[in-house]
Amino acid sequence: MEKKTAIITGGAQGIGKILSLKFMAAGYYTCILDNDKEAIEEFKTEQNHQDLLFLICDVSDEKQVQKVLMGIVEKCGRLDVLINNAAVSINKSIEKLSLKEWNRVLAVNPPVHLCQNRIPKLIRRPKEESLH
Repeated sequence: MEKKTAIITGGAQGIGKILSLKFMAAGYYTCILDNDKEAIEEFKTEQNHQDLLFLICDVSDEKQVQKVLMGIVEKCGRLDVLINNAAVSINKSIEKLSLKEWNRVLAVNPPVHLCQNRIPKLIRRPKEESLH
C-alpha cells in the first residue's frame, strides 16, 4: 500500500507546524509548504525526518504553486489530505487597505491556486473513499 500524503500550507510554524508533526507521526508523507525560509530551515534542523518534505512556496503565486505541485506529484503520486493553514492579515481598517493588500489577503486566505483544478489531478483514491 502506498503511503498517504498530506499537504499543509503554512506548515513550518505555529498551528501548521503542530499539524505537520501530527500527520508525520500518524504515518503520512507530509509536504510542508511555507513562504518563510527561516521557519522552514529551523523546522528542518529540529525535525529532519524522511517523511517530511519542506517546500518554500507562496500559495498566492500560481506559478510557484504549479511547480511545487508537480514536485509533489513526482515524489508522492497521490494526495489524501490538504490543510489550507496559510494565512495573512494586514492590520488596517478596510478603508485603508490598498487594492494590492486586499488582493494579497484574498489570494492567500484560502489559497485559490491550490484549491482550483490542480488538486483533483493529484488525488488518487479508491471509489469507495472520499476526501474530507
